[in-house]
Amino acid sequence: MLRFIIKRHCTVLEGKFLDETASKQVIKNIVYGALALQHAPVGKQHASQEQEEGEASQDEGEDQPQQSTATQHPPLWWLFRQVSYLAKNQGGVVRRQAALQLLAALSSKLGVQAVDDMLTFVIEPLFRVSAGKEVGYEANELKPLVSEVIELIEALVGTDRFYEVYNAVRDAAEANRKRRRADLASEAIANPEKHAQRKVAKSGARKRKAEKTKASKENGDVVPGKFKKKPKR
Repeated sequence: MLRFIIKRHCTVLEGKFLDETASKQVIKNIVYGALALQHAPVGKQHASQEQEEGEASQDEGEDQPQQSTATQHPPLWWLFRQVSYLAKNQGGVVRRQAALQLLAALSSKLGVQAVDDMLTFVIEPLFRVSAGKEVGYEANELKPLVSEVIELIEALVGTDRFYEVYNAVRDAAEANRKRRRADLASEAIANPEKHAQRKVAKSGARKRKAEKTKASKENGDVVPGKFKKKPKR
């Protein structure tokens, strides 16, 4: 039941009318639920894990590492995975900022031991923006908050551990990018008609994305980051 309630709150972050006030309350509720679930008996934590693994593939991000269904995941992996996806998926600055704030709050409240196994999920959306893999209006609006969250996570887990995972995320993203390029090159030779259709569809998607970004900017779809930066030494 608790897991169901947390998931329903996550869907609120995807709502069309999400604002700063609502996102703050949702973040508080999810963190409270996560803390309660973390301290639940182990049997209850893993009771529905097989079902979660079957559903999780629907929310796979393009640079998301594949998870083996035979692996016993940490109790809250599904939550970090879902919030990470919300933070990476373009199309809503308020939603992405709320997701980044939630990742930071979860990491801070749950502690380093609970979060260490989920660091990949935390760092993936941070990497996309901080490394310049994503550009445009949304990325520019997210950069200040991303920098604050990076400082918080690095202080929590330590610099060595942070950059160990950060570099692993970077390597995985680069490997996936090379594989996609190779697949497209093969497709252009083996099936030029399909390749041409894909290019047309991609061009249309870029146009729609630009229009959506412009509309978000005109509507002031921005929530400033709320995490206090560490003082410079």
